[in-house]
Amino acid sequence: MHNSSPPSLWHFGPFTLDRSAEELFKSGRRVALHAQPLKLLTLLVTRAGRVVTREEIQEHLWPPGTHVEVDQGINAGIRQIRLALGDSATAPRYLETLPRKGYRFLAPVQGTDSLSAPPGLSAPVPGPVPGPVPGPVPDAVPPAQAPADRVPASSSALGVLAIVAVLALAVAGLLTWGHRQPTPPPPPTPQEERPVLLVLPFEPLGGDTELAFLADALTEEVISHLGGRYPDQLAVIARTTTMRYRGTRLGVREIAQELGADFLLESSVRTEAGRVRVTAQLIDGQDASHLWAANYDRQPESLLEFQREVSQRIADTLAARLGATPPVPTAAPSPPPSWEGYLLYLKGLEALNRPTNPDLNEAQDLLRQAIRQDPDFAPAHVALARTLGPPAADPQAALTQAREALDRALALDPELPDAYLALGEFQLYQAFDLDAAKGSLDRALELRPAFAEALHHRAAWFAAHGDTAGVRRDLDRARRLDPLSAAVRSDAGFFAYFDRRWDEALEQSVRTLELEPGYFWAQQCIALTLRELQRQGTPMDPATWQIRFSQPLADLLGAPPELPWGALLPHFWQTRWDYLQARAARGDAPLYGEMAVARMALDDPTAALAYLDQAAKTHSGWMVPFLGVHPLFQGQRTAS
Repeated sequence: MHNSSPPSLWHFGPFTLDRSAEELFKSGRRVALHAQPLKLLTLLVTRAGRVVTREEIQEHLWPPGTHVEVDQGINAGIRQIRLALGDSATAPRYLETLPRKGYRFLAPVQGTDSLSAPPGLSAPVPGPVPGPVPGPVPDAVPPAQAPADRVPASSSALGVLAIVAVLALAVAGLLTWGHRQPTPPPPPTPQEERPVLLVLPFEPLGGDTELAFLADALTEEVISHLGGRYPDQLAVIARTTTMRYRGTRLGVREIAQELGADFLLESSVRTEAGRVRVTAQLIDGQDASHLWAANYDRQPESLLEFQREVSQRIADTLAARLGATPPVPTAAPSPPPSWEGYLLYLKGLEALNRPTNPDLNEAQDLLRQAIRQDPDFAPAHVALARTLGPPAADPQAALTQAREALDRALALDPELPDAYLALGEFQLYQAFDLDAAKGSLDRALELRPAFAEALHHRAAWFAAHGDTAGVRRDLDRARRLDPLSAAVRSDAGFFAYFDRRWDEALEQSVRTLELEPGYFWAQQCIALTLRELQRQGTPMDPATWQIRFSQPLADLLGAPPELPWGALLPHFWQTRWDYLQARAARGDAPLYGEMAVARMALDDPTAALAYLDQAAKTHSGWMVPFLGVHPLFQGQRTAS
């Protein structure tokens, strides 16, 4: 009797896919692959040679009514399959991506009901599987540097000065690619198919304040190295998003699902009885299994050659675990500063980057101290430049000082991406030199292609020029790298507003306020967009708003809930104007650009244009580069 049931085993290359057991084998050994990617692989293998659309995949993997981020789920599944098969998106041997169509399984496939591979099956044989089930990590550290014996915990604490040297020694033993000769980087992997890695904030275990500063610095440095060295092979979540998970109570799987992360790195550092213990572990985002982990104790020694070496070693170790190819080494960076100067720099950054209440004066004072301690530390000059410039009592002097600080940074380190980013921001938003700004931002991205902030601000440059395609390209990349950045989300709303895409401007701004309630720039974008809809005779009514957003507009704009709908926008703009007036009355440098926006929104164009002229003259209006596309100033002209 003829058996029409499909084969239970599918063979391709050295692989066997067992449909009944729901397992994948390579040369007889089981390859770990989670349930959803395995189900997707089964679909593709059983339709080998045919195009399988994303719609077919969605129907196969998720029944109707399932609430899931479909695109994100498919992309993650494809990444997991490629990792398991040791395949490449740019030179595929098994799985081909057909843009805007779907996927096709390329290798010859033969079905049997026997565990042995069928004879004569011709297929490409992949190399070693880099995927998510590593074996023991060889220890590349010479015997003299082997981990010391564990010692009992103690209440004695060490200065953070020596921690970095300890980390350098500890992580040196974790390298998996040893002394392999450098090879050119492979062709770029399509953005959506790169493994996504989240480096969770290093956790300082203990009450040492200096240890906490160092933990944050190590987190940022690891992210920078991964983004700078492996941009075409790994998608590394940016610092802004990463730091939102400091002290989080969310589990690994929840975080991974929230961000679409395939892997997470958890790390901690503590001092115990005169020694330093470093713990690091790589975790699978789908099932929270530990793929690699290490504990090391060291007696601290040396000074501060730590951070770049440590972070680079961690980055290369993780990249090797995830199948990335090490790039050709770049020129060595400038030497690190003294610990005292570096600590002042970290404290200055903390004051500058506080999400709710940055203190520019405190940051500037700390950074000047850091520069006096170590005049040749380029990042301190970059950070100082960010504290300078308008608004200031003497705008021209502030501009000069900011430019001098950036010139000094680039003279000290001509290949520092952060310096080119800061220079591009300065040229775009303060000097209003748009041509030069584009060159600086391009250079930052040449040096660090996966640089979310540089992509964000280059998108702003495209927005100022009305280049919608450029905006979408760079902004989409920035959002993938930094999905929880309120600034990136908010500017997505502003760029849509500049492009007269009113629905998208509202949608992005509301999403920003869901992420960070009270974020002013998202509130302003909503108020500007609703005003524009009113001017065009198509105002949004309360019922429509409720259906679309399910959040009272008064709550989003920070207005009293009892205000009637028609009074919300006048209240918002009058409140903003009162704040700007009070700020100037207490002696702060006037925010002329924002004053122009408020007066124009309050239907006072004469005063608005006068303030706009002052903004252009004093370089204190971020919107000046966007006047050609800003709907609020449509048709208006200034005297400058």
